[in-house]
Amino acid sequence: MYATINAAGRATGFYDPQLHATIPAEAIEISVETWSAWIADTERQRWDGTALVACDPPAAPPLTADQQRARRNARLAACDWTQGADAPLTTEARAAWAAYRAALRDVPEQPGFPAEVTWPNAPG
Repeated sequence: MYATINAAGRATGFYDPQLHATIPAEAIEISVETWSAWIADTERQRWDGTALVACDPPAAPPLTADQQRARRNARLAACDWTQGADAPLTTEARAAWAAYRAALRDVPEQPGFPAEVTWPNAPG
């Protein structure tokens, strides 16, 4: 078995000479046991130059302002029904939902937006 590895030690490809006619020149040879362990959890393992070692998975990229607004809009859409005249809610419940919706609309004004968002809790 062979693997290609990026600068961070993460696998970018695996190659079996019985299946692949061409093995990249930069690929390193690994045992079948190492390959099996690696593919079982590629996000939590990396190659340190001589062996497979445990590591934290790569961090997800932060969400953009548009992505955070889309999340906010989905939350707003999910509770649109609470503001209809025929919604089966008490006056207090309707007011709680209105306050929640106002807090959702204010999310883009939070310090640290879009990287850091504190989502308001929906009324129980």
